[in-house]
Amino acid sequence: MKISSLKLLGQALGASAVLLSLLFVAYELKRNNDIAIVQSQQELLSLQNDMRAMLADPNVLRVVMTRDVETLSEEEQLLYRSSVMAWFDLFELVYLAAEQGVMSPEQFRAWEKGLCTLPEHWLTSFSTTINEGNFMAPLVKGVEDCLDS
Repeated sequence: MKISSLKLLGQALGASAVLLSLLFVAYELKRNNDIAIVQSQQELLSLQNDMRAMLADPNVLRVVMTRDVETLSEEEQLLYRSSVMAWFDLFELVYLAAEQGVMSPEQFRAWEKGLCTLPEHWLTSFSTTINEGNFMAPLVKGVEDCLDS
């Protein structure tokens, strides 16, 4: 075998090794991205479960289910607003996750439908007093759509 043939064979093997390395890196990036997406989805579900657990406290539940917030004490009004805003913050995280491709369109539609299952006085409170331009436009539109239907 001539040296030039060995040289070509070496170059071909080197190019193959580089190509295989790039394919492996691409595979690992995809795998890490998939793992990050699953972790993000789990964190959203965990946060939602924490929010539900908060409602297990009868005192919190009584406050957040009050339709006339003005009848609550100052402390209870703070609890009401912070609790209800926390739910809308959760939905805002869902909108951000959908924009980033962390969830599928089907998952996002399920969450979006869940927005409309929140108590109507929360949705009304969001659209009149809580939302002072602090939330993303898609969430505001989602709440408005829930109120319109």
